[in-house]
Amino acid sequence: IWDWLGLWCASVLLVYTHYVGVFALITVGLYHLLRLRWARRWWAVVLVELLAGVTFLPWLNIFIEGATNRKDLSDNTLPFFESIYHIVNAASNGLFVFGFLLILLGLYYFWEHRQT
Repeated sequence: IWDWLGLWCASVLLVYTHYVGVFALITVGLYHLLRLRWARRWWAVVLVELLAGVTFLPWLNIFIEGATNRKDLSDNTLPFFESIYHIVNAASNGLFVFGFLLILLGLYYFWEHRQT
């Protein structure tokens, strides 16, 4: 029973963490239904995943509302060079010189390992 409980917990956590994880669970369920439909153990996999889907149903309305009510964020976007500055600043912990050195090292690496 611990195996099935672990599968259920992992499936629920996957769906609650990443909505795209639903497609992975649907794919696994369809595989078991179409390829291994006569194996009793694999029916349990499908049942556990369906129970994980039922666990997500209370959030389905909130998910649909969030997916359909999109706000325009174009006023909040950063210009290209300002966004590069913030990325380098975050990657170098505020030491912009080291961030610049990281960029130079990365460019050097790509230059040396380019395909000819």
